[in-house]
Amino acid sequence: MSIRIHELAKKIGMDNKELLSLLKTRHFDVKSVSSTVDNISAEAIEQEFGPKNPPGPDGPRTRLRAHARKQRIRDAVCSVCFNLTGPN
Repeated sequence: MSIRIHELAKKIGMDNKELLSLLKTRHFDVKSVSSTVDNISAEAIEQEFGPKNPPGPDGPRTRLRAHARKQRIRDAVCSVCFNLTGPN
């Protein structure tokens, strides 16, 4: 059996494109998020990148906090880039 990349990404809480690029760097033969990965590899990736503890009652909140933190970082990087290059 095998699992599709987008299903595995959802399972471990990772962005589809991030997981796809990770698998490509590890020399998996994948082309899109609809490609599949064998179960043994999927289990190894789950153990490496999956949640360390099962989600508790505040699980979704933690995800929202992480998303907000990523957004703040992106905004800061974009503002720095804009200041360096100017409005054009």
